[in-house]
Amino acid sequence: MKQYFLPLTLFFLLAVCASTTYAQKNHSAKLDPKEKIEIERKLFFEQKACITKEQSPDFWLIYNEYKKRDAELHKQEIDLRKKNIEKKITDKEYGDIMKNLLAIEAERLKLKTNFYERMNGLLTPKQQFLLYDAAKQYRSILLKKVNNHHDK
Repeated sequence: MKQYFLPLTLFFLLAVCASTTYAQKNHSAKLDPKEKIEIERKLFFEQKACITKEQSPDFWLIYNEYKKRDAELHKQEIDLRKKNIEKKITDKEYGDIMKNLLAIEAERLKLKTNFYERMNGLLTPKQQFLLYDAAKQYRSILLKKVNNHHDK
């Protein structure tokens, strides 16, 4: 009986490990692209800006609020441009559109400024700089991925 105990134990452990590995691979394959991007973004920002586990919950709460409002403003800009891009409109109307586009751009700058002001109590100035740089790097990485995907 003892002679079967070790091989059976090893077989059982191997089966458990294999099923766990398969389940993990299967789970990650089920993530939709937005979830994968979100996980990558969080890891990238936290690593590049040295965001601690203690800072992370408050940081992501503020950051997600900022990104939600920024996305709304970006959508307004896109909608304004799409709606008027090929219409036959007067120069005065184009002037009004430009005023609106510049107002949206100013609002986005004010939003970004407010975001970094809110970060003052949470992140060090160095972390804020690293975050600013990480955001630029991450955007560049995403654009490269999109371009590579379209080239295939």
